[in-house]
Amino acid sequence: MFEVEIEHAFRITGRGYVIVGEVLARETVLRNGDFLRIRENEEQTVQVKAIEMVNFGSRTPTFNKIGLFVGLSEEESKALVGKHLYKNEEE
Repeated sequence: MFEVEIEHAFRITGRGYVIVGEVLARETVLRNGDFLRIRENEEQTVQVKAIEMVNFGSRTPTFNKIGLFVGLSEEESKALVGKHLYKNEEE
């Protein structure tokens, strides 16, 4: 399983929105094009368009934070803050 808790959402000019979170589980590989399910509403999915390695708020690198470029609107992206997104191994 791969699981991330979303902490921030921000816009990259000319590209769209990135959601940033802390990786909670990384037993499976996450790839561009994969779909993540929202734990609170498993019917809803979010497609990962690109994976961004983010490093903000600290002068030392941390590898437990990940940014996911998603094709969502500002409202949809910001609504994910505080939610858990996951991918099972068989998906």
